[in-house]
Amino acid sequence: MQGYLFKLPTAFLALFLSNVQSSSSVVSIQPPISLLLGDEYRPADEEAASAERDPFAIDPALVERGIRGHAITQNALASYLRSLGLEPLSPRMEDPNFDIAWRNGERVFVAEIKSLTNANEEKQLRLGLGQVLRYAQQMRRLGSVSPVLLVERRPSDESWSLLCREIGVILVWPDIFERLRH
Repeated sequence: MQGYLFKLPTAFLALFLSNVQSSSSVVSIQPPISLLLGDEYRPADEEAASAERDPFAIDPALVERGIRGHAITQNALASYLRSLGLEPLSPRMEDPNFDIAWRNGERVFVAEIKSLTNANEEKQLRLGLGQVLRYAQQMRRLGSVSPVLLVERRPSDESWSLLCREIGVILVWPDIFERLRH
């Protein structure tokens, strides 16, 4: 901010900015967290149905199960975060298209959620890992960002936990949300 703006009266600045703080003669402007990252959390629709598809291409029941599993897992994380006193966030138009994000102190957490079946597990984990790494890279402007890959159940291949730990991605599922406390 330009130095001459510090000489303006606090009451004058307050006419234009809703978040002006004054300490003696020094005025500082604190952008609200919601302007820096995300928006108020919008719960995922757990009853959403998929659009009509060619029934021979992909089984619509599997698609709907995946959508529902994703929504249930996402909303469970939002509830867990609230139980810790943390605010879950949904992306704004200008944010990367993450599933859910939150702040804990100075640290930003960004999560990608994937539903898993035995048939799609490997593909979903690869896709989710790439997505969450990209979101974290795009959000570095916010400071320290921790990528979180949230799956609806424990992966059957244990090497995914090792891989994620090696590259700094937090891999969790609903049974072990407590890993997010650290």
